[in-house]
Amino acid sequence: QTRLSLTAALTSSTNTHRLDLQAAGGGLSRTVSISLTVVPRLYADLTLQILPLPAALYIGNPTEARVQVQNTGNLSVTQPFSVDFYTDPITGSPPLSAAAAISWRVDKTLSPGQSATLTGNLQVYATGVHTFYARADAANLIAETSITNNLSNPLTAAFTAYPRDVVIVQDRSGSMEFGPISYGMWERKDRLALSDPDYNAHPGWNYPANGVIYPLGYDTGASSADHFANTNRVRACTTLYHDADQYLPGGPQNIYTFTLSDTVYTGNGARNIIIEAELYGLNPAPVTGSLQEPGHSYWAMQRGEGNYSSECTTGDLGGSPPCRPNFESQGVSIDGKGAHIAHHPTITAYDGTTYGHFYTLSEAQSGSAPRLEYDFKFYNSAGWTQNSEAHIWVRVHANRGLDYDYPSANPRFAGLGEQNVAYWGLVRANSPNVPLPANVLPGDAGVNTVQNVTQAPDVNRTPISTWSNNWHWVYLGSISQIDLDTYYRLYFYAGSPGYSLDRIIITDSPAANSNNSAQNGAALGSARTASATVSSAYRAACDYCNRVYAANIITPAVQCTFHADGSYLDAPDFELGVTSAANNALHLIFDEWEMPLRSAKEADKGVILNKEMSPQRDQVGLVYYSSAGLQKTNLSCKRAAQTQGIPCDPDDNAAAYSNVLNAVESLRAQGGTPTAYGLREGLEVFGLNGDSAIDMNCDGAYNSSCARSANVQRALILMTDGMPNSTAWGYGCTSSTAPLWPDNNNASNRCPLYYAYQAAQNGISVYVLGQGFGLDTNWLRELAWYGKGVAYVNVSPDELDRLFATIRTPRNPVYDFSVNVAPLTQNVAPGNTGVYTIALGPAFTSPVTLTLSSVPPGVSSNFSLNPLPSTAQSALTLTTASTLTQRYHFITITADDGVHSRESYLVLNAIP
Repeated sequence: QTRLSLTAALTSSTNTHRLDLQAAGGGLSRTVSISLTVVPRLYADLTLQILPLPAALYIGNPTEARVQVQNTGNLSVTQPFSVDFYTDPITGSPPLSAAAAISWRVDKTLSPGQSATLTGNLQVYATGVHTFYARADAANLIAETSITNNLSNPLTAAFTAYPRDVVIVQDRSGSMEFGPISYGMWERKDRLALSDPDYNAHPGWNYPANGVIYPLGYDTGASSADHFANTNRVRACTTLYHDADQYLPGGPQNIYTFTLSDTVYTGNGARNIIIEAELYGLNPAPVTGSLQEPGHSYWAMQRGEGNYSSECTTGDLGGSPPCRPNFESQGVSIDGKGAHIAHHPTITAYDGTTYGHFYTLSEAQSGSAPRLEYDFKFYNSAGWTQNSEAHIWVRVHANRGLDYDYPSANPRFAGLGEQNVAYWGLVRANSPNVPLPANVLPGDAGVNTVQNVTQAPDVNRTPISTWSNNWHWVYLGSISQIDLDTYYRLYFYAGSPGYSLDRIIITDSPAANSNNSAQNGAALGSARTASATVSSAYRAACDYCNRVYAANIITPAVQCTFHADGSYLDAPDFELGVTSAANNALHLIFDEWEMPLRSAKEADKGVILNKEMSPQRDQVGLVYYSSAGLQKTNLSCKRAAQTQGIPCDPDDNAAAYSNVLNAVESLRAQGGTPTAYGLREGLEVFGLNGDSAIDMNCDGAYNSSCARSANVQRALILMTDGMPNSTAWGYGCTSSTAPLWPDNNNASNRCPLYYAYQAAQNGISVYVLGQGFGLDTNWLRELAWYGKGVAYVNVSPDELDRLFATIRTPRNPVYDFSVNVAPLTQNVAPGNTGVYTIALGPAFTSPVTLTLSSVPPGVSSNFSLNPLPSTAQSALTLTTASTLTQRYHFITITADDGVHSRESYLVLNAIP
């Protein structure tokens, strides 16, 4: 026997074949016929096509993506499979190296030749041309003729940004000034010099170049290297182990030759070690914007004397406080321009919230109070003898003369009265570079409370102008037996807010052995005003990267964290902590006296001048407000250019938006904070708020809006210190229409929430940037919540770009329809009912189905009409159980017409 194998080629149709088999041999022959029928194998075969996207594509806006999947095989697909949609994958062939932007589960049967169209929302957030692919059955669950056609051909499409209408609403109330971290480190100039090439084009825009920076060591020259090369600093940083001018980056050499005899000052007939407070060895709490929130405080260097602005006059602020305050008399410094260290911020109370922090002795002993560290050493060659006695004195100031009213009624401070205190401790170490834990305080002098600086009985309420002579010399204690073999470290801990430290003197004058000496420091004689002694500064004071020197750090690994032995060490506990290139002249300590208004101005300009703002596409306007008056600059420049003939140069944002920039830079702070009025005016710039005097002609008139309504991303950005006041009911905001605010149930707090809600209902996102010490962060976040935006608190300048990147990204789709609820908030006692009226915007198509979510347990609901036509209204009745938790309950309402879905919300306040 033999076996015959036949192999048939693939075929798409059925064919029957006749085969003749012949056998021959021995003269014999036989033939037999065989019938063979060849039939095709049955397979499915999935193919994909991305259908064309809409003609106009905008970043951030949901775009309908459609993919057609077809079974081109001869076997039905009966089991589920997936289809994935990719945006800009790395490769166009399987496997795609990217996460799917959209995924569908297809669980319908696809017969041979049958197709299905899948739809989904696609969102792209970057402008430019993007490439899209679709892929079927990535898991290979379906048996197919071929899988090579499971990947679609690429589709490319260009996305552009929505035209933007951005209105900045700027708080310019009086509380927006006098809140900097460091006073007097930056002084404003009137405007650029006439010789400056930017004088005409950019008057006063380019902060900080439109002012003068006063870093430590300022009088020695204009460059950062020269500041660090200040002779008095070099002398103070020169030690037995270190020649301070040897490592100056580009600075002069051999400024000072070390001699041990110069480590003391003997002009008063005694030996004195003189330490300038600004030349601290360590300030462990880095100064950041987050420290300006409630419950935080810090030590920071102050220039604090002299004119803070050469532009404004007393009349600008109504005469109180004076525009050019002199909070303290001249503090002694290394460069002749007063300098000292102050505990910030002073205690200030707003609406029951206290800003600033009063630290107790126990907090200092535990190491939780902010501290400064100062190192010093006694040298035999300078005349000190082993086991002799030395006395420690400090020149201090009770507070900076700002809004300071010690909260004696607070039980936390019971028994302390209205004290102005600081705390100190002394330890010894073998080297000034030895780190010591914050809570190691035992030493020769132990821990003591600095004497109260309260010579005037009304010291806390004296007007600013009388604070010119309130520095005092205070005796801390004595070192009974000095040790020549060790370094001493003085810890100076924060107590009362506003406490300032100017200089420290360690003396062996017998007359200075107690606090019985006059507080003018007479026992110290001429040492009170003598220069800092040699070897009186270590560590941070001798680091080129210390922010007080305003150096431009190019190579931190070489320039930073400088120690007295000349080595460069990684010391993460240092406040310096510079790990990347940074220009310290731009640090927060060099902000001007009009903080937080200056931060807000720079944020304003960060929006206007951002590279993504195009004058040919985007418009920007400004509203600034206070109880002293409101002013607005209408939207410019796209539509304004078309209607008013104003050129919009696409290559120069500053020139195109010059009217808005000029208005920003001209802002001065005064008056109260009617935030509601500012928001209402901002809505009017958009042509909203129902004021019949507002028209949409964009003809340059004050009440003529240049806003655009169709296919425009609209944002309102509120800059404020978060302390609303000076507001009355009106302009649609009433006690029955405005959302409730439990902390302060008044028009000042509630009407801003009302206008933020109105903005969101008209497709305007409300973003809130809070700056300053008096922020009510909960209220700011509530305001942004009603405005469908985001709130930010005390961001630093380097964070502003990230903040405004969020603002530039559309968060809400552009729409012409809305869900309106009235009243937005109701007080309903548990066991009772509340009725809300639900109305729809005109763009919905019938029927519209209403649903509720986030309904709390114990609440039942009923719509009088559901679904409903777009022109109708429905009464929503909420019935509460007697057990309902007594608090605010936020309930979401969704309206869906089968094509579009929109949300709104209402508040049910369960009260007794």
